Amino acid sequence: MPLSLTSAPAIAQELTPAPITTPSPSRAPAPNAADTPASIALAQAKKDNQRVEIESMRSESATYYANPDGKTLRMELSTQPIRVKNTDGNGFTPIDTTLIQADGAIRPKAAGGDLVLSAGRDKTLLRSRVADATAKISVPSALPEPRLKGNTATYPGAYGKGRDLVVTASPTGFRQQITIAERPADRSPSGYRWICPRACPSRPAPPVGLPSSARTAKRSPRSGRRCCRTPRPPTPARRSTRARRARPPSRSRRTA
Repeated sequence: MPLSLTSAPAIAQELTPAPITTPSPSRAPAPNAADTPASIALAQAKKDNQRVEIESMRSESATYYANPDGKTLRMELSTQPIRVKNTDGNGFTPIDTTLIQADGAIRPKAAGGDLVLSAGRDKTLLRSRVADATAKISVPSALPEPRLKGNTATYPGAYGKGRDLVVTASPTGFRQQITIAERPADRSPSGYRWICPRACPSRPAPPVGLPSSARTAKRSPRSGRRCCRTPRPPTPARRSTRARRARPPSRSRRTA
């Protein structure tokens, strides 16, 4: 018996590539409110039961504290700068106006304005910088070597014998004044005179009992201003006996 063999046709199957998984970008964790400098200081203040300064919030004139209740902050604002920014721009340094001499110049240890004073033997008293402007003060003659004490530099005899120039460094700049050791003995034009214009707000008031019109004024030959002199108040006159009311004569009684 004949047999027939049949075979099923082969079907080719295409290979399916394995799926490629792309990693999703990792997201940075959202900042937690508990990680801010203020919240950390509040938690520390509540734990220690005392206020804690938040140093990252410092400024030239303001200081911030976290209160012990752990909820509120305190700001202390000064009318003058108490810190100066570091030269690299990071952080602050407490202001120190103590004058020191280095590299042939005199400067405060830490202060704003970049104040530079003369170390002597030149005519430039000081240089100071504010924002983008620079100020420079010069004197007629060469300055002597100063005496340093704290935040004060004294140039002895800068304007003559017994007339010293005093410069004081401050957190916001400087202050200069002239001190006279003794009163000039003569009234020559070379001596110092008090110059006070009539519109000057710091003009002293007249003594009690003396009208303002009693002042005498004399023009200064140099500046043209008026040199005010206040005379002594007049001696009060004694009360005249004529102003007294005459008392009537007493009448004697006659007895019968």
